[in-house]
Amino acid sequence: MRYPLVYDHGWQVDFHSLQSAVTSHTRGVIVVNPISDGHSSRQMSCKRTNNICANRGLAIIADEVFSIWT
Repeated sequence: MRYPLVYDHGWQVDFHSLQSAVTSHTRGVIVVNPISDGHSSRQMSCKRTNNICANRGLAIIADEVFSIWT
C-alpha cells in the first residue's frame, strides 16, 4: 500500500494517510529520502514515523545515503 506526501515548505509524509494505509498484513514501511539537510522538521518526521512503526511492530526500511533514523 502506498502513502502520499504533501508539500508544505518541502515534501512531508501525510501521517494520517500512512496510519490509514497500515493493515493487519503490513510488515514494514519503506522510506526513501536522499536529502540530508539536518532540518528539524525532517527529524520530527523521522521520530513520528518511528513512533507509528514501533507502536504497530513494523519494520522501517530506509534507503538513505545519510541516515538520521537512529
